[in-house]
Amino acid sequence: MTVTEFAVLQLKPPHTWESPKSRTFFCTLAERQSAWSGHDLKFFQKADDYAQIILISGWKCIAAHREWIESEGNQELLRIATSEALLDVLSLVHLDIDFGQIPGEVKFLEIEKYENDGIRGAKESSGPQKLWKVAGRDLEGEPGMSYVFRGLLAAAPNDAAPGRRLHRLRLHSS
Repeated sequence: MTVTEFAVLQLKPPHTWESPKSRTFFCTLAERQSAWSGHDLKFFQKADDYAQIILISGWKCIAAHREWIESEGNQELLRIATSEALLDVLSLVHLDIDFGQIPGEVKFLEIEKYENDGIRGAKESSGPQKLWKVAGRDLEGEPGMSYVFRGLLAAAPNDAAPGRRLHRLRLHSS
């Protein structure tokens, strides 16, 4: 079983997802990291904060991800992000979710975080039809921290679930 990387990145003004420097950075990141890990990267944007980019990917194990983090290819990307004042990494967690359970073509995603194993009492979301759901706990962080990912058929109204609803971003090489 693989583990799932869940990272929250914050773009710094004036950069946006569509900015040329951002596009180049994320295309290079996706190419290098997927070559290292063997898994695609999925990028999402928060419905209520377009500057927050969510990265979700898979790893054989946490140690394999740590090797990538320390690699020259990743360190170069971190230097670029710093020197270009492009983005900050707000959080990074490893979840005991098999990355293969997250469909490749998901367009809309809802993410919820639960403390103290609150996932057991999680209620199903209302609104757009749910296509699939996976849940897992943080493998390294605070004990009892869990996350639920739900793939949705359609985008929800903007006020339906502030902070939880995301839409998929696509990388284009050109």
